[in-house]
Amino acid sequence: MSRQRNTINRTVRVEDVELHVAATEHGKGHWDAVARFDLNGQLCRAQLGEPAPNSDCAIEEVARIAIRSIRNG
Repeated sequence: MSRQRNTINRTVRVEDVELHVAATEHGKGHWDAVARFDLNGQLCRAQLGEPAPNSDCAIEEVARIAIRSIRNG
């Protein structure tokens, strides 16, 4: 029997860019997150390099990664 995964979807606005973030639990205390966003007409994606301990940390960290991408253009 497969384990059901918890997934949290949020939309966050950062520096006039809308981030669509999905955080997924991969076992107790191991969260991954992906942010998708449009940057100057190009669809971009940011993803965590290492698991986070909870969904809020995962979402905050992937947003930081996306912000760096946005600022670097």
